[in-house]
Amino acid sequence: MTGFSVFFAGWFGLAMLLGDNEDGAATALNASFVVLLSLVLLPALHYGFLRGFRRSAQERDRVAFRFGAEDAPPAPAIKCPWSWRLRHAVLYVLGIAALLLVFLPQDNQAAFSAFIGHYSAGRASAGSLTMLVFAWLPLLALIGLCMLLLRRQFRLRDAGLLDAAGKRLLSAETHWLFSFAAAFAATAFLCRLIGSVAL
Repeated sequence: MTGFSVFFAGWFGLAMLLGDNEDGAATALNASFVVLLSLVLLPALHYGFLRGFRRSAQERDRVAFRFGAEDAPPAPAIKCPWSWRLRHAVLYVLGIAALLLVFLPQDNQAAFSAFIGHYSAGRASAGSLTMLVFAWLPLLALIGLCMLLLRRQFRLRDAGLLDAAGKRLLSAETHWLFSFAAAFAATAFLCRLIGSVAL
């Protein structure tokens, strides 16, 4: 209740602040949701994906990734190098900044809507094109970045130069990076949907 109260108070406050603009309410709605999704939903989704990936890795007989409140053993305590912790912090800062810079301006959302309207063949394909541009393309780009960041550790593993602790560390880092990529892509797609609703 407190969270929703703060959110709606912020939305109404922004709408009143931007009241001289004919699109003030839409701009306030877009801004409120994009900030909420970037600062709250991205970490929450990342945590959920991370738990799901770890649980799937521990249960080899599981066929598909499942969401939901399921019991899961705690993640093993793994001491992460400071360089990887710094990398995590930089990825979070860049990810949140990218979401805010791309989706917060109302003009950007209007340009995205115009692009989707121009290159789609109607309502049916507009949703597919939105999913492709704002979910799948960011996901593929981030997966490529993850593979680049992990290539050295993968080579060491393939050469048999990683001990058991190194393999656990590589597995934990792989789960962290790929769950962040999935969470970012899902958040970007939702930010775009909110922008189209606000418009």
